[in-house]
Formats: sequence, C-alpha cells, structure tokens
Amino acid sequence: MDDNTAASQGNRGLLSGVKGKNINHSEPNMKTRSLRSSIAKQSFVHDVELGHKVGVFGALLTVVGTIIGGGIVGIPFATLKTGIWIMLVLHFLNFVWGIYSVHLLLEAKNISGLSSFSELGYYCFGRASIFMINGLVALAQCGMPIVYFMIVGSIGNGLLSKISSIKDEFWSSTTFSILVVGVLLFYFAIKKEIQELKGAGFVLLSGVILFIIFMSILLIAEGTGPFDFGDLSKPKFDLETLANVPTIFLAYGFQSAFFPAYTSLKDKTDANGIKTTVGSFTFCIIVYVATSIVALLKFGTDLKGNILENVSDLDGAIPIIISIIFLLIAMMHIPIVLFVGKEAVLIIIDEIMRKSYSTLPRATIDNAYSLRDSYHVNKAANDQEGKAYLTMHPVIFYGVSIFIYVSIVTLACVLKDITLVFGVIGSLAGSYLIFIAPSSFYLMSIRNEGADVSFLRKLIAWIYLILGLVIMLTCLFATIYTASV
Repeated sequence: MDDNTAASQGNRGLLSGVKGKNINHSEPNMKTRSLRSSIAKQSFVHDVELGHKVGVFGALLTVVGTIIGGGIVGIPFATLKTGIWIMLVLHFLNFVWGIYSVHLLLEAKNISGLSSFSELGYYCFGRASIFMINGLVALAQCGMPIVYFMIVGSIGNGLLSKISSIKDEFWSSTTFSILVVGVLLFYFAIKKEIQELKGAGFVLLSGVILFIIFMSILLIAEGTGPFDFGDLSKPKFDLETLANVPTIFLAYGFQSAFFPAYTSLKDKTDANGIKTTVGSFTFCIIVYVATSIVALLKFGTDLKGNILENVSDLDGAIPIIISIIFLLIAMMHIPIVLFVGKEAVLIIIDEIMRKSYSTLPRATIDNAYSLRDSYHVNKAANDQEGKAYLTMHPVIFYGVSIFIYVSIVTLACVLKDITLVFGVIGSLAGSYLIFIAPSSFYLMSIRNEGADVSFLRKLIAWIYLILGLVIMLTCLFATIYTASV
C-alpha cells in the first residue's frame, strides 16, 4: 500500500473541504450511525492498485465510454417528438444537472470520506441500499443490452435483406439476427471475470465520429427528406413529449461510474473531477445534437424510434457501412454492460441467501464499472475481495447468469418498441442516478457526520431530490400510458 492510500484510509471519516464539523446526534442514533460508519469505512476494500493513472483526458474517455451508446440512435426520434428547441433545453438542463450531481457526489465524498456508490449507499442507508442500488443498476445495465440487441436485430435484418432475394423468411428476420449475436456473445455472458478492455474509450470515440461522418456523407449524397423546420422546431407539450424525456436522461446517466473514473486520475482533486464531467458532457452534447440534426435533415418526419431502421431501408454502400459501424459498437458494449447488470443481480441473490455483503460489505458495483479503467486487485490481497458472489455454488452462479442472458435475448426478440425500453429504464434508473442518489448521499452524509452546512445548500439539495422523484413518477406514467394507447 502506498503512502497516499494509507493516508486516505487514515483520514476516512474526517471532513475535507467542509468547514465547521459539528456532531450533534442524539446518543442512540449516534451509536447506530457510528457503527454503520465504522463498518462501511473499514471493511470495504481499498488495498488496490490501478494499472496506470490517467489525466483528465483519460478519465474523460472513461466517462464518454459510459455515456455514449444507444442514445445516439434514440435521441433523434425524441427530438422529433418533443421539438428541436425543447430538446436543446433538455440537453442544457442535463449538462447543468450532470455537473451538479457530480458536485453533490464529491461533497458527499468529502464529508464522509467514502468514494463509491456501494460505500456511500451502505453508509447512508444500511442493508436496504444493497437491494435498492443493485436493483436499479441491474435494471439499467440489464435493460441496455435489450436495447442493443434490438438495434442489432434491426441492423441484421436490414443487412440480410440486402443480400437475400427472399423476403419475410425467419433467417432474414430481426429475431434470427438477435439469436445469432446472442449465441456469439454467450461465452462472455457467463464469464466470472472480464479483463479490462484497453482503449475502449478511443474505440468508442472513433466509432461515434465515423458514424456522424458517414451519416453526413449520406445526407450530402442523397439529399434531405420531408423536412419542415417550422414544424420540427415547434415545442410540443403533451404526454408523448414526457414519454420521450427519459431517453435523454438515460443518454446522460453515468453517475454510478463516476468514482471509478475519478479514482483513476493522477491528481484526484474535485476540480479535475468537475473538468472531466464538463468535458465529457460537452463532447456528448455535440455528438447528440449533431446526430439529431443530420438525422432530421435526412429523414425528417419519417424518422423512426431507432434511426438505424431508417438507414437499413436505404440502398447503397454508405448505409451498409453505417450499419456495420454501429453493429460493432453495440457488440462491443453488450458484454461489459451486461456484466455489470449480471453482477448486480448476483449480489442481490447472494445477500438474500448468505448476507455476504451486509456481514462484510464490499465495494462491488464499482469494481464492475472499473473494467473500463486499469483496475487490478493487489496480488497480496484476496482476489475474491469485493466479489463474494464468486464463491456461490456454481449451479446457482451459472444458472442465474444463463437465466439473465436468455431473458434479455428473449425480451429483445419479443419487444418491438425501443422507445418503451428507453422510457422505462430512463424514468427509473436515469432519474435515480442523476437526481436521487447524489442528493440523498449528500444529505445523509451531512446528517451522519453532523457537518455544518448552510441551510441554503441543504435546501437546494432537497429541492433537487424532490425534483428527481417528481420526474421519475411523471415520466414513468407518461411512458406507460402512451405505450398502452
């Protein structure tokens, strides 16, 4: 363990960056919170060594790799349904909300001395947080592979239709494409460990840039579609608009992966954490807006919920290249995203069966997200630390893993509307990650440590928390209602 790690552990629980610590708990509550704090701060694994430290740009790539994905095919349709100006406002609000949510996470870290969702969750809410946080992570991370498989099915259907003269046959259907990719990726779905993917951020960055370039070439080569700027820019205030808002929440929801990116920094300061967030969000806004503009110019009111469905309907080499680019991006994402969701489910099951994490809690969720970083457990430490579920009976481990994977592939084959998946996941997981988790961690850390924080700052955090709950319930209702009518 290096001096910095030792110092970090030695200073846990101390207020850094918050002035005037003032403990004023009642005696019974103080003992309970002190015990929970002691367990959280001492039993989580911190004896780790990152393979290499990175600068702000390296951390930025990690965050971009977490954010960029299915959003670039779903946001153009959301823009069509809400209106260009409303979507631009939503992009700006997500930029502001994203920075503020990271600010709250950093403040919670400074107050509590804990720097992961798992640690903060157990510290703030006890055993219930194991089910709550992992449940929402499982929803988001098992839901996104469904989206990716649906996209893969759409791409495969389009590509196979172009090389086959037989139409509407099973082998050229979306279901066939999903099943083929499902079989190809099955090996990764049941793995206990996935080694880090070096340069994943660079690959994603390159793929997204190529995607936009070839979409622009397609627009220039074939011209615009049925495009009426006046109609597309007109704000639309109805339930369908609300049902499309979660898509953008999901496209910007990265908060559970912030701390792994933060801990990979050479210089771990709050300023660098904010710089990483600002840079990542700026890049993502440019990508999302550029993709939406090109898609709307090209397809106009004919734009579908999945832009690649429009692309697959076109003839020529450029549409095929665009489809292949995103097919590779999606296939690269599925194993990593699925691994995180699978681990979250296994943690819940293991906690129910053996109470492995409440008895000896570990920073588990973040270990999975750290696959995108150079994360290596110290060889002197137990390799199973933080992953108690790995000691589950093999029948249970592989049985659950296969069940999750088969369920995801089956749902991808059955579900027809990608916007419904975006809506449900974005409403629940997106709202939690962006609004509810950061604000609740911050407020509970203040209470547990008795930090002397101004009333105004606490009031803003409470408003932010309530806003998240309102957005979650409103958008979820709008999504389900519009899907049923």
